[in-house]
Amino acid sequence: MQSVKKEGESDLHFFLKNVGQASFSAMFAEIMTIPIDTAKVRLQIQNVAAGETPRYTGLVQSMKCIAAEEGPLALFGGLSAGL
Repeated sequence: MQSVKKEGESDLHFFLKNVGQASFSAMFAEIMTIPIDTAKVRLQIQNVAAGETPRYTGLVQSMKCIAAEEGPLALFGGLSAGL
């Protein structure tokens, strides 16, 4: 979506408004998706020896397990780097 410069609005204000809106949107998207990404990465990097059952078996199960064992805030690990 393209924003339109309002009549009388300076170029600097228009630029800063667009940068602010884009930054807010990107940060909101990161905050909403980081728990899913954390669970996905834990699923990908787990080591399972032959004959053992994996600690994480699915996305939802891994999110529940992480939240139960480490607390819900553990799902947001790495958020500062993403922001």
